[in-house]
Amino acid sequence: MALKDTNIIEGIEVVSDASIRIYYYQLGCDFPLAYANSIKHVQTQAINSIAKYFTLEQIQTWQSGTADDYIDFVTNCHATYLVFDESEEIIGYAILPNAGFLQQFFIHPDYQFKGVGTKLLSVIENGLSNRNDESKLLLNGNNGSYRFYIKQGYRIIKEHDLDMRGTLIPVKLLEKSLV
Repeated sequence: MALKDTNIIEGIEVVSDASIRIYYYQLGCDFPLAYANSIKHVQTQAINSIAKYFTLEQIQTWQSGTADDYIDFVTNCHATYLVFDESEEIIGYAILPNAGFLQQFFIHPDYQFKGVGTKLLSVIENGLSNRNDESKLLLNGNNGSYRFYIKQGYRIIKEHDLDMRGTLIPVKLLEKSLV
C-alpha cells in the first residue's frame, strides 16, 4: 500500500538514502490508520516467512491484532520507527514500549537479507545511545530471528515462553550493551 497521499505525520526523518527512509515517532504521536494497516501487513508477511518455526495456533495468535490495536499501542509507546521504500510503502518497523526494550521488529520478507533490518537496528541503537536513553537494549528473539540479533552483537540471556493472549511463543531474551 503506497502512502504517497498520507503526510508523514510528526515523524522525524533519521535516515534517507537511495532505497529507504527511516522515520522516528515519539510517544503520543498522531498515528494514521494507513500506517497501522501497513505495519499489520508487514508483520503478517514477516511471520508467514518464518511459519516453519511455529504451530498454527501460535501463528494465528501472533497475527490476531487489528490496525486499531496498533494505533493504540504505538500512541502509548516510547518510540516507533517506520521504514519506507522508494515508492513510499512501509517495508519495516520497530516499536519500543520503553527506552530499553524493543518489543516488535519486523521487515517485509521482500527486503530481508538486504541490509534493511541491520540499518534499522543500528538507527535504534544509535538513537538510544546518543540520547543517553539507555546503556543497553533488550529484546525477545524468536526461533526465526534470534540468529540475526546475535550477528548484530546481541547475546542470549535466557530462553523463555512469551504469553501472547494465552498462547505461549518460545523466545530468547537477548541483550546488547550500547556503550
